[in-house]
Amino acid sequence: FMGVPFHVWGAHDWVIQYTYFGGDGIGNDFNVHRELWSGVDNDRWTFRWNYIKDINNSAVIGFVNEGGTTDSVEIYGNIVDYRPSGQSPSFFVDMDPGLASNWKAFNNTVVAWNGGSPGYNLNGGSGYFLNNIYANHVHDYGPGLSGTVSHNSFYNMTRPGVGSVVASWVAIGSNGQALSGDPFVNYSTRDLRLANGTSVSAGTSANSPTSNSVDMFGNVRGADGVWDRG
Repeated sequence: FMGVPFHVWGAHDWVIQYTYFGGDGIGNDFNVHRELWSGVDNDRWTFRWNYIKDINNSAVIGFVNEGGTTDSVEIYGNIVDYRPSGQSPSFFVDMDPGLASNWKAFNNTVVAWNGGSPGYNLNGGSGYFLNNIYANHVHDYGPGLSGTVSHNSFYNMTRPGVGSVVASWVAIGSNGQALSGDPFVNYSTRDLRLANGTSVSAGTSANSPTSNSVDMFGNVRGADGVWDRG
C-alpha cells in the first residue's frame, strides 16, 4: 500500500485482523504522513494478529491531528517487522497530547527497527503496555514507552554511539526482562514464534483483552501455566 490505509474520523467499532501490511512508500517529508492507521475520535478499535512490515516515515500508528479522544483501543498479538533506515523518525505508536484513553497493547512482537524509536508513546494518555517483546533494534532515540508499562522483554537493543541500551528499556516498567539470547525459533527467516516459553519472569494476564487468550495461530496462552510474552 501507499500512504495511509486507515485515515479516518469518527470511526467506531472496527476490527482489523489477520492482514499483511507493508511497503507504504519512501520519503522524508514530515508533511506527508505514512502511518498505517491515523485518525481522530476512533473509539473501540481492535487491531490484532496482523503482520506489519516495512513501514516508513512516520509512526506505525499515529494520531497527530488535534481532535476528539480515541477511547478503548486494543492492539495485541501483532508482529511489527523492520522499519527501513534513512527515513524520518518514527514510533510504533505516537499520539498528540490528550488523544488516547484506555489503550491496551499486549503480546506484540516488535523487531528490527532502524532509526527513530520503536516506542509506545501515549503522550499523557491512559493505557497499558504489557507482555510485549522488543528485539534486534538499532534506534536513534528512546526509550519511549508510556502508560502502565510492565512485563515486557528486550533483546539486542542498541543505539549508535552508545551501544546496548537494553537496561534502559527494562528500567522503564516493572518486571521488565533482559533476554540473554535470541527468543525466536529462527530470526533470520522471520520465524518469530517463541523458541521457549518465558518461564523465568513470565508475563501477566491482568487487564489483557479477552480475545488475547489465544495467539494468531489459535494457541491458548497460558495453557502450560505460564503467560508468555510476545
